[in-house]
This record gives sequence, C-alpha cells and structure tokens, in this order.
Amino acid sequence: MLFVSHNSFSQAYTPFPDSNAVWNVFEFTLFYPDSQQYRTKFYGLINDTIINTIKYNKLYFNDGLIDSTIEASSPNTSYLCAIRQDTLLRKVYFIPKDSVNELIFYDFSINVGDTFFVYNEIGNKVKAWCLGLGPILISGKIRNEFSIKTDNISFYGGHIWVEGVGNMRGLFETFNDYSSNKAVMCLTVNDSLYYKFDGNGIWDIGIDTSIYKTCYNKGVNILTNMSLLRKPTDNVIIYSNPLIHSSLILLSENFKLDNITIDIFDLQGKIIKTLKDLKTHQIILNRIDFKAAGLYFVRIKSDNHLETIKLMVQ
Repeated sequence: MLFVSHNSFSQAYTPFPDSNAVWNVFEFTLFYPDSQQYRTKFYGLINDTIINTIKYNKLYFNDGLIDSTIEASSPNTSYLCAIRQDTLLRKVYFIPKDSVNELIFYDFSINVGDTFFVYNEIGNKVKAWCLGLGPILISGKIRNEFSIKTDNISFYGGHIWVEGVGNMRGLFETFNDYSSNKAVMCLTVNDSLYYKFDGNGIWDIGIDTSIYKTCYNKGVNILTNMSLLRKPTDNVIIYSNPLIHSSLILLSENFKLDNITIDIFDLQGKIIKTLKDLKTHQIILNRIDFKAAGLYFVRIKSDNHLETIKLMVQ
C-alpha cells in the first residue's frame, strides 16, 4: 500500500534581528602579539535612532581586547553604524558612522549567479556574486544559506550568509580578504540563545576552539542544545518544495538509518535516484539530480514505515 503525504514547507524569510542582539565573533590572527592572537569580538544592536525620518537600530562594537562588555555606556564599546531592514524585499541596510548615505548590508533576495556590491563598515565597496543557495537548519528553523564570493578573496575561500544571522565569518567580513580566521560563535537575541557555532567546517587551519564556545549574554555564558523543532506527527519533511536549486529531506530522529531506502521516481514510475546506507537524518537533493522540471515522488521506506511525498522541481 502506498501512502501519499502533502507535507512540505512554503518558502519563508527569516528576518534579521532588529534589537537587543549580540554577535560573538571568534578571531585567530597570526600577526598579533601572542597574548592577542585569540580573541572574541562583539557586535551589539543597542538602542534606536532616527535618520532622515526613518527608524534605525544602532550597532555597537567591542574589539574584545580589554573586556567583553557590549553596552552603549561602556568606554570599550564604540558606535559603528545604524541598521534597518525591509522584510518584504529581504534586504538589510546600514548607514556608516558620520554618514547619512544608506548602503545595502545584506541582500537575502539574491539568486545563484547574481552580482552585487558589498560594503565595509565605513562604506568602501567590492563586487560580489552568489555561487550557491540552499536550505540549512539553525536553531530549529530552516533558513536560506548563500555561498558568496568577492573580488577581494585570494586564498581563504568564500563566505556563507545565513538568513537571520548574517555572514558566518563576521558581520562585515564579506568585504575583507583575510589576515585572520574568524567565525560567529553565537548570536543571542533578547537574552536568549539564537544560534551557536558547532565547531565544524569554517576555519582553514586547525584551531582548538573548545574554550571559546560560550556566548556573551550580559556576563552570563550560555550553553544550550538546539534541536529541530518539529510536530510529533512529522516523520518526513521536504524543504524547500518546489525545488529550485536544492532541497533538504528531514527525517525524524526515530528512523534507524541502516534500514531506510529513499527512492525518487518520475510520473512514469521510473526510479531516477535511490539513497541507501544513510549517515544523517538530513539529506540534500540538488537540481542537477533531475534532468527535467516537473512533478516527482520521493518514497521513504523502512521496516515499519512507508511514505511518499510529492516534490515539484523547477
């Protein structure tokens, strides 16, 4: 017997934080004195301001050399820029300190192959383009993840942007070629953990970061396990559906991976791809897996489960 499920996500945008948010950015720099080679920098959205009759959020910065205080009144915290976002356009804007000119901070409406400009905190720009786009799970939500390359990149590779978080190497790091290795260790919003780095896959050289996996939250270190938030009835989810560039098959943790078979077949019943011996409950499907656009079926079969989900490919 074949059971058909219509369970799928619609494409949704995860907004950028707009108040009371703190990013912790770990940095390793060979060219600093030994005592300063490892440090954590802090960016914080604190207070509002009005510029050209428009409301903005004020972004502050602390380089972490003296303390980890990210308060507007702290002598070690300096004002960096003003930020606002347009959730309909999926864009985040900023105005640098001592300027009234608005620039694009992040554009989460871009698609693969698009070219655009990115700016540093004082308004200098560099050309960039989008190399890839796909889904990612962060803090129990599926978001869009963008692979970004710029003209400034020489050796250390590109950047990853994630909706609701920003550049995973640091808020303004898209502009920079690297003399250091950086990563957003965590993001807290309204004193709650919003994102925490898992310690894998972002540095280009080996660094033991185990002692840096804590988050600033008004002086309190937060270590929280973030799990996928799903309804108890959700055995399998496919996001995004329709598939444009890539989609993610999310299997319930109740499934034993060693006895699952996933078959993908077309309207004629021909199997075009079979997945076995799975190592993870999250499986990526890429557009290149499908020769033509149209309707396909994803069948998930185990000893005690059989489910088929419709997948539209564009």
